[in-house]
Formats: sequence, C-alpha cells, structure tokens
Amino acid sequence: MSKLFIFLKVACLVCLSFRSHAQDQYLNYQQLTTKLQGLSKYSNVKLESYGKSFGSKDLWALKIGDVSKPALLIVAGLDGSHQAGTQMAVFLAEKIINTQPDWLKNRSLYIIPSANPDAIDAFFAKTKFEKSGNNRLTDDDRNGKIADDIYDDLNNDGLITQMRVTTNMGDHVVNPDDLRLMVKADAAKNQIGTHSIYSEGIDNNKNGRFNEDPSNGVNIDKNFAFEYPFFKPHAGEYAASENETRTLMDFIFANLHIHSVITFGPQNNLSEAPKYDAKLAKERIIKNWQEQDVKFGENTSKLFNNHVKLTNAPKKPLTAGSFANTAYYHAGKYSFSTPVWWPSLESKETKESKETKEEVDSKKTKEPKKDKTDSEEQLFLKWADQEQIKDLFVDWKEVKHPDFPNQKVEVGGIKPYAQNNPPVKYLTELTEPYLAFVGNYVKNMPTHEITEQKVEKVSTDLYRITIMATNRGFLPSYSEINDKLKFTSRIRTKIMLNSNQKMLAGRKVQLQNALLPNQSVTHSWLVSGKGKVTIETGCATTGYASLELNLN
Repeated sequence: MSKLFIFLKVACLVCLSFRSHAQDQYLNYQQLTTKLQGLSKYSNVKLESYGKSFGSKDLWALKIGDVSKPALLIVAGLDGSHQAGTQMAVFLAEKIINTQPDWLKNRSLYIIPSANPDAIDAFFAKTKFEKSGNNRLTDDDRNGKIADDIYDDLNNDGLITQMRVTTNMGDHVVNPDDLRLMVKADAAKNQIGTHSIYSEGIDNNKNGRFNEDPSNGVNIDKNFAFEYPFFKPHAGEYAASENETRTLMDFIFANLHIHSVITFGPQNNLSEAPKYDAKLAKERIIKNWQEQDVKFGENTSKLFNNHVKLTNAPKKPLTAGSFANTAYYHAGKYSFSTPVWWPSLESKETKESKETKEEVDSKKTKEPKKDKTDSEEQLFLKWADQEQIKDLFVDWKEVKHPDFPNQKVEVGGIKPYAQNNPPVKYLTELTEPYLAFVGNYVKNMPTHEITEQKVEKVSTDLYRITIMATNRGFLPSYSEINDKLKFTSRIRTKIMLNSNQKMLAGRKVQLQNALLPNQSVTHSWLVSGKGKVTIETGCATTGYASLELNLN
C-alpha cells in the first residue's frame, strides 16, 4: 500500500469525521452565515440581507425557487433562547435545495433562519444563561440603571441554573414524583413550603430580587405590534422599536405573494389548531382567528400531526407581541408556530406493543389513576431518562451565599437552553417529517386557473366572452381576515382589448374576494370588434393565469 494511498485515506476519514462533528453541533453566527452562503451558490437560490440587527449582524433571508411565484415563509430564531428552530430551518433548506422537490416548480420558499442573530452568541458563551434578546443594553427592572443585577455563577460550573433556599417561609417543596425538581406547595393537600426558589445569583442591587436586571436585550418575539406588551421585561421601549422587528414586517409587505408563514419558536398553534371564539372574532379590534381560517387551521394541524408524530405536545399559545400573531392579524397571512421539537415519551400503544397481553392487563389493574399531569420539567427529565441522556441536569450542590448567611442554599436544576434545544441528532431525525409536512402544505396552497372559456358570436363583430376561474388548491386564495385589512391583494381579473375593439358590457378590471378550495367565479364581457383579446386573472398569493382569445 503506497504512502500516497494511506495519506488520502486518512485525509478522507478526517474530512468525514469533521463533517459528522459539524452536523452534530449548533451553528454560531459565522458558521450559519458560511452555511447560507454555500447554499446560495446553487441554481434558483438567492441569499439576501434584508436588514441589520442591533449588533450589526446581517439578517439573512434565503429565497428558494422562482421568487415571482406564491411563497411560504419560514422564520426561526426570533426568541434567542430557541436555537433549535434555526438549526431545523437550515436542515430544511439543505434538504430542499439538494432534492429540488416537484412542488418548487410553481411555488417559492423563503427561509429566515435567525431573525434575532445577536442572541446566538449567548448560546456559546463561557458562562451560559438563556438569553432571549438582542444586543441592546436594557434596563430590565426599569430603575434607571442598566445591568445592575446580573447573573452570578455561584458554583463555578459555567451555567446559570436555580438556587433553592431552605426556609420556613418558602412556597416550594421537593417534587415527590421527581426528587430533582421543586414544585409549588399545594395548600389543598396540606403541604407546607420548605424552600424558596430563585435564579442562581446574588442580589447585587440589594432590592430583594435576584438577576432581575441582567440587560437581556429585546426579545424580538415580544416586540411586534399586535397586543404589544407595554412595560413588560424584554419587550422593548415601544412596539417595533427594534430594527429586527421593523425590517421583518417590511419584508412581508414587500413580498405580497407570501401566502402563509410558519414560525419555528417556543409557541405552538400548529399541533393543536386555534379555536373559534365568535365574540373575539367580531370585536372592533379582532382578537381571534376568523371562522373560515379556523377551519383550515384545523386541517393544517391534522396534516402536521400526520407527519410530525411527537407525543405530549406542549400547550403554548401565541403570546402578546409575537411575530406569529402579528403576521396573521396585521399582515393577513395564515400564521402557524411550532417549537419544532419537544420531549416525546413513548406512547401507551408503543409500550403495550412491547408487552404481553397478560402483562398489560395486570398493569391496568395495578396502576393508580393519575390526578394531575406532569409539568414540562417532569416530562423533559422523563424523556432524558428514557433516552439515557445524563448531562442535562445539574445536581443540587450546597454553596455559601452572602444574602443567606445562616441558611442552607443549594444550586442546581435543568441546564440553560436544554428544554427547548435538544442534542442536534434529534432535530436531524425530524428533518424528513418536517420536509414532508412543508412539501404537502405547499402543495395545498391555492392556484388560480381558468377552467372554462367560451366565445359566442352575437352578431357581426359582436362577441360575448365568458370564462370561469377556479381555485384548484386545498387552501383559500388568502385568509379570511385579509378582506378586513387595508393591504389586501385581492383577486383581479383584467381584460385587455386592442385599439379596434370596444367594451359594450362588463368591466375591464374586476376584483374578487378569496376563493375557497374548488370554488369558481364566472366573468363575462360583451366586446365589439375583431382581433385578439387577453385576459389575466389571479392574485399575488395564488399566482396568475392568462388566456389569449382571437375574435373573428
């Protein structure tokens, strides 16, 4: 075996090892940028910076397919504590660009993998705490001082977790179902609190609170206009105060052909669809999805659950000031949000399939009925135990604390970021299901087709033209709420005559509200004069169909 051959083999193994390692890690901002720049070199892919973050980082948008076609927009990384969304967005982009699925022929896909890139740095910081905001220095407790009570790493492990203080004045007890966790004392069960719970740190400004002013920046997913949460932590000084917020909304309004938006973030209205509330839906300031939109939201939820088969879906409704809410109520887009991943325990059916019928019957008689549901923390730790992952929890360790000199203080808890950001391999496993969901959703998007045409010669040089236009998709042309908004791309049907022709009946331009799936609309004109006539019909979110007729 030659030395050259050995060298090449070793080099190849090193490269493969590096690739495997890189795919198992979350991306920092520079790695993300490099990855996106590499993907933009493919045909029908364009990378653009639609703005700058507060920290002067580019806000990247990846455009895939023919950008003149109706589009689906995927946005991730709005809340900086949720980096799993960014990772999944990149995985999806890679899959779609490499496979070039058929549904890209008549549609386009926009992916914004990190709408709050400043926050990525904290994910890789030496001392790690869950930073949700951008790089703006903020007075989180509004006392006129910036960062006057920051995080303190009391046990020197590089992680900011929790601390529990043993006290007769406490309102927490050790969770009897999982001794690693603390829960609120339940007076109905005659429980008396044994501990007080705080964020790990010192009361730097001596106001009785801990880590209430770490200057966590502005969480972009709290800074949007719909139901903006005034004076709440990390929401900014006013609605859309941040460039990240304004430029993202500008991006949507500049691309009217965006039909739907999917957000990868902590909130969830995708695995469980929005419910209809007639009172809230009909108020002057609408605060509920419209009835028709709820129906198609339910269909989308079913489609999602058919592909992404995760159990124990978290109930995390869309919050005040969120992008997903604003995209629906202010931009009129179908808008869904999903945490991408959550701890999915083995279902009862899966477990039973591993047992004999006798074992199952025996278990049914012995298991007591549960009178409560597990908390998110319990579910997460159960999942970690199921997957045999050992490094997601910091065991409680006693420390000396200057603010509690005569009390027992322990530091520990679930590691920062762990609950929302699993090891990357779990996201890799979900890439194909998400690809299938996105592909099927795009296939369901509306199309506007001329399905029938008729020219009748009424008399010499007089013609009646009739066409039927139909929505052949499985979603409406656009959301129902869109008809109540100022910026609405309604369906437009236009007939263009030559200089020798004259319109005797009908309108040259006709506007039409959204068509439901398989719904049709008929247009008719009476035209005098021979020659060619061109008809164009459609809207930005459906695409356009055109027809040329020769009157003779």
